[in-house]
Amino acid sequence: MKATEQHINRSRQARQSSYHYRISKAVAKVAKVILIVIGAIVGLTIGSHSGAEAAALYHSLAITCHRCGVNVFDYFCDIIDRCAAWPPNTPIEKYRDLLPDRWKPSQK
Repeated sequence: MKATEQHINRSRQARQSSYHYRISKAVAKVAKVILIVIGAIVGLTIGSHSGAEAAALYHSLAITCHRCGVNVFDYFCDIIDRCAAWPPNTPIEKYRDLLPDRWKPSQK
């Protein structure tokens, strides 16, 4: 009886591992297609190296906001308003205070 139980367990494990492999392979194919589509969209919308750098900067700020628990839309609206109101020779420390981990919403 033990041999039968071992055989059943091995069969079950083999089915589970082959099923896992098929799902992983399917997910990899879907992910590859998604990456190709995203790459095409980015290539069409950014259009230049400087545009790609700007997009990477905004994306990095948005991800940092998300990780710090900051509302991304409110953050960008606030820092754009603040930077537009400051004179060109504003000290760099004021800009550092606008980073997502230090940012405090302005009082309106």
